[in-house]
Amino acid sequence: MRKTIAAVILVAVTALSLFLLTSCTGNAEGFVFGTYYSYDYEGYLSSSKLAKAEAVARDIDAALSVSDEKSLVYKLNAAGAGGEVTLDTYAEEVFLLAKEIYAATDGAFNPASFPLTELWKFSPDEFAGAAQSIPSETEIAAALAVSDFSLFTYDGATRVLKKSNASAKIDFGAVAKGYAADKVYETLESYGVKNIVVDIGGTIRSSDEIELYVAEPRGTGYAARVLLDGKAVSTSGDYQRYYIVDGVRYHHIMDKTGHPAGLGDPNAIISVTVIGAEAAVCDALSTAVFVLGYEDSLNLVTRYGCSALILTETGYYTVGEEVFEILTERQKLN
Repeated sequence: MRKTIAAVILVAVTALSLFLLTSCTGNAEGFVFGTYYSYDYEGYLSSSKLAKAEAVARDIDAALSVSDEKSLVYKLNAAGAGGEVTLDTYAEEVFLLAKEIYAATDGAFNPASFPLTELWKFSPDEFAGAAQSIPSETEIAAALAVSDFSLFTYDGATRVLKKSNASAKIDFGAVAKGYAADKVYETLESYGVKNIVVDIGGTIRSSDEIELYVAEPRGTGYAARVLLDGKAVSTSGDYQRYYIVDGVRYHHIMDKTGHPAGLGDPNAIISVTVIGAEAAVCDALSTAVFVLGYEDSLNLVTRYGCSALILTETGYYTVGEEVFEILTERQKLN
């Protein structure tokens, strides 16, 4: 059964959201990770089982939130040098995947870059969609010095994650929604329902055939269309969380210099959509590819068995086997 999903921007939650245009037998929807979610399926589920499925993403959010004072991540970030937390199963799996992608990208994907996120005022508590100024190079250098993943050590035997510098802070936002989508999907699948579509803030895991529309990063409408057949998808872009100062767009995806990736480059990437087997991997890779660029991310995308659509202002690249139908006047660059 084919469904159609259209991608649009919800400014109120500053995230990509996808809305189902057709209905399924069962549905749950609400907000988690500060964004919209929708779980659709065919088959019968008791209200208690559906509630358990919904609780999965909420539990993951509760463990990984950077703004919830009760979360493991918040407690670690607020701790001084030597501070530590014991990770639950969800947090451990997310940490290990983030560590793996960090190593695979030579630090381009960096879960320890939260000091930079805060400095540039892109954290959930500070982002307002506007700014009067940008950080100084001195401030950026100071934040970059503590945005170092090696300042965190993990003991797998005890599940204890510890930091060595009081200013070091961690953030799993670039992988958490995808991981949650996978876990909700697995929960629903274990209950025997079919044609599952789990959508958390535009990161999707599906067993169904979906006609997916990728949002146009500049203006309105759609940049591309692709048939997602029993896979996962995630998009990262410079249009999801940004502000403009003196005519320059500054977005939330930081590169290894401590600046928004592609800043000042007229051919910079503005959107990356990754399709693969697992939403968590797609989520992480969409950010990693955005930072690395097309050439340096080719091996990464293929290593994980994924496909990608990479958009610039006037052009696009494709990687992998998925067929993307381009709906705008963009030139193919590879």
